[in-house]
Amino acid sequence: MASLQPDPKYSPEQVVRIQIEALGKKDIPHTNAGIEIAFRFASPANKRITGPLERFTRMVSGPVYEPMLSYREAQYGEIQATEDQAVQAVVLTTADGKKVGYLFSLSKQKVGRYATCWMTDSVTRFEVQSGPNPLFMI
Repeated sequence: MASLQPDPKYSPEQVVRIQIEALGKKDIPHTNAGIEIAFRFASPANKRITGPLERFTRMVSGPVYEPMLSYREAQYGEIQATEDQAVQAVVLTTADGKKVGYLFSLSKQKVGRYATCWMTDSVTRFEVQSGPNPLFMI
């Protein structure tokens, strides 16, 4: 997993899953390896706001995103996509049983090194309503 890079072969769903799984195993094979992988899949526009990597690491380790680093279970909502934009909700169950939601917004890059690759533009935390399937309550 450590060598994962954006690639046109990855669908937006795969990009979200790669980032969630990498963050959940953040210190494998070395400290903050998962955060590095997630940062690689951040779009250039996202990196202009959240980068460089050291700043991104502090942000992800903060209270808004920290549940991504220590979740017990991930539920993936249905992707909503057009030709070059996509959104997907993910609900994480934390170690203490709380549910935390994140909405991933992605775009297919048009120019540069990652042209035609899906990359994450933003991740927004949201409150999860209680119920049998929280993804249907967004």
